[in-house]
Amino acid sequence: MKKRDLLLWSFLIVTSSTGCFGHLVYPSDTYQGKVIDDETKEPIAGAVILAIWYHEAPGLGGHGPAESYHDALEVLTDAQGEFTVPAKTHLTAIGKIREPEFVIYYPGYGYYSGFQVHPVGKEIEAAYEQRFFHVELRKLKTREEKLRNLDARPARVPIEKMLNLTKLLNVEAINLGLSPLPVPGGR
Repeated sequence: MKKRDLLLWSFLIVTSSTGCFGHLVYPSDTYQGKVIDDETKEPIAGAVILAIWYHEAPGLGGHGPAESYHDALEVLTDAQGEFTVPAKTHLTAIGKIREPEFVIYYPGYGYYSGFQVHPVGKEIEAAYEQRFFHVELRKLKTREEKLRNLDARPARVPIEKMLNLTKLLNVEAINLGLSPLPVPGGR
């Protein structure tokens, strides 16, 4: 074994075993849920669920942890408004991978996590503990609400990782008489 490889393996073993830098492997559980209209309680089929994982590393100079985008995955709700975000394994040598944050969006409705009716407050903590999100989205009534709702697209996620979200946001933008956002490959 080359000296460089030996040093690399030694570093990885020490940092992962001491816990000061984190672990090498971060498994993410399966998350499930159901998305419904808050008034009619009918399922919302075709809503996009964007799961986003962030990497958290120790901050420098006494500052808090540094956070950066790690990965994202999209799924759509089925005819019953149900979804499953499959378990995923993440690798990192320094820091840790946090539980995913979610964006749930469907044109004409307030998105999660910004304008939803449920879950809120401690309900969100319970949803993470149970790995099940029962989400009630409110139908938006005014143009101003719909315009504010177009900021559902997270800034740090590459557009290639949120094509379905971008497509649904474009449906809303076009309905509002606005230009659509660019989509790679024109899809």
